[in-house]
Amino acid sequence: METLIERCAGLDVHKDTVVACVRLPGPGGQRQAETRSFGTTTGQLLELRDWLADQGVTLVGMAWIAQLVENGLVRPSFVPPKPIRELRNLTRYRRSQIDERARESQRLDKILQDAGIKLSSVASRLRGVSSRRILEALVAGQTDGQQLAKLAKGQLRKKLPELEAALQGRFSRHHALIVGEILAKLDYLDELVERLSEEVSRAIAPFAQQVQLLDTIPGVDRRMAEALIAEIGVEMDRFGTSAHLASWAGVCPGQHESAGKSRSGKTRKGGAGVGRPRPASPSPTPSWWRLFTSSTGWSRTRTSGRTGSYGVTRPNSTPASSSANSPRSATT
Repeated sequence: METLIERCAGLDVHKDTVVACVRLPGPGGQRQAETRSFGTTTGQLLELRDWLADQGVTLVGMAWIAQLVENGLVRPSFVPPKPIRELRNLTRYRRSQIDERARESQRLDKILQDAGIKLSSVASRLRGVSSRRILEALVAGQTDGQQLAKLAKGQLRKKLPELEAALQGRFSRHHALIVGEILAKLDYLDELVERLSEEVSRAIAPFAQQVQLLDTIPGVDRRMAEALIAEIGVEMDRFGTSAHLASWAGVCPGQHESAGKSRSGKTRKGGAGVGRPRPASPSPTPSWWRLFTSSTGWSRTRTSGRTGSYGVTRPNSTPASSSANSPRSATT
């Protein structure tokens, strides 16, 4: 098979070590290989980067696909620019904390149900002003349903008989301890999400025009627009067409036909943060490797049809193929 990439390398990536095998032109038109091992600290990764650059390597793949790389069979992908990567870290962390806040609210209702307190059956919002006053009184030791019901405000006062009945339970000391801790954690999460949102607003300011444009889509609010930009960036030419983007995000119908019979047409799993999140890979890529590819500017590549097959493209090098327009080429 014709060699298209004259100088390439394969990497065997582990948590604490990475073994690099460089494939180079040899005497008599033969191919020769040189192998070295490196650690995974920042300094050692920079040493690996410099060694690959000194060898004139223009494309890097995982060790077992090195020959595919040199034959031009690995499609290059992209690493979003630094501002988008930083924005992505913020929005993903904010999303995780919002999810944690929702789980904590569910724990709150569960412990109240355990105590026979049916507050959520009467109050429309368990985290509303009236509910908070009642919960704080419960934590402070007040367990009389009639006295607790008097703390209600607004529309909830129209339901005082139902509220009194709902607050008659078996609320004990251990319930008070748990509810108090949950309320404190919810307060902390509220403050944390607010701080993260302020930082997201600062980070996304250069993309204000794109945010406004996305906000015009029915069902997309500002927070969703921020998440979309964080996941796919603003350079849509990386995806080629809207169909390619939809395929990468996992929001288009699947196609599985065998022997003339149409089988499952369910959508595939899209990129993390867009569509449905990917499940953990059997061999997840170490976080230091993601840091290396993003901090050095070397673009990652992914082989077709193989989960977890990644490599990197040297900055300013010519890709093995101009397949950035393919549906799966834009991996993040």
